[in-house]
Amino acid sequence: MSTLDHLTNWDIELVKKVVDHLNEFGIVSDEDGYDFPSTWIERWSDACTDYLKIHGYKGGPLSDIGEFFSGYGAVYGLYNTTGISYKSAGEYITKLATSNMQHASQSDD
Repeated sequence: MSTLDHLTNWDIELVKKVVDHLNEFGIVSDEDGYDFPSTWIERWSDACTDYLKIHGYKGGPLSDIGEFFSGYGAVYGLYNTTGISYKSAGEYITKLATSNMQHASQSDD
């Protein structure tokens, strides 16, 4: 199945949550709590963006970003290229990974 196939068969409430998040922040990641798989982000297409627009996405083209964090793993994001910069998108996923690592280490205490 393609990413678009998965997306169109996904729970519509989760689609709307991802759209709302993108509209508010200009980026969404696989770590934002929407069960938005990194594999979808990695294989994103313009057709997927068009599907989100049908459901209220108001931004521009979407591009993917990903980074590996030692001791945590990879974090992927999908960001509005006309709304935020690649640098800002990188800062967003770094902040998420750092925050999640801190929560995980506090849980281990």
